[in-house]
Amino acid sequence: MTSPIGSAAAAGGGSTCLPLPICPPPPTSSPPWRGECLMCSEVVDFVMFDPCGHRIACEECCIRMKKCVTCKLEIERKTNKSGKSVGPSTSSSGSGSGTNSSSIKPNPNAERLKYLEKKFAEIEDTYCCSICMERKKNVIFLCGHGACEKCSKALSTCHMCRTPIKQKVNVY
Repeated sequence: MTSPIGSAAAAGGGSTCLPLPICPPPPTSSPPWRGECLMCSEVVDFVMFDPCGHRIACEECCIRMKKCVTCKLEIERKTNKSGKSVGPSTSSSGSGSGTNSSSIKPNPNAERLKYLEKKFAEIEDTYCCSICMERKKNVIFLCGHGACEKCSKALSTCHMCRTPIKQKVNVY
């Protein structure tokens, strides 16, 4: 007596692969509501995706997501820990009330990070050599641009505006 899989393989002359499910069913034990977001790596409360049930992203990151990155299914609804719907849903069966987007607040840490990155870039532009970006800018040219002493030794024209360097002024 042969099994159905064995007889199909023998009849077709090749191996038979069983089809894999599109999305594995959610685990029998409920996944945690808090952990590290797969997108931003912040430790935050997760949002649950319907229909797959995965909890992998925070509220801020899930707003941009249309498909679950774990199983690639289209997300129909996103629900936070308290059961409230998060962000606009991708399904067209919504009520269109528009209250979902007003309940989402921008992350103050993200705004602070952007502000600090901008300030750091301003400080770098002001004080660091614009050629090597390693040493302090301590030589200024008459055109108003500058560089560090080591980089300015090789220059005969300004690296920013290409005007000939007539004089190099050391700044301390």
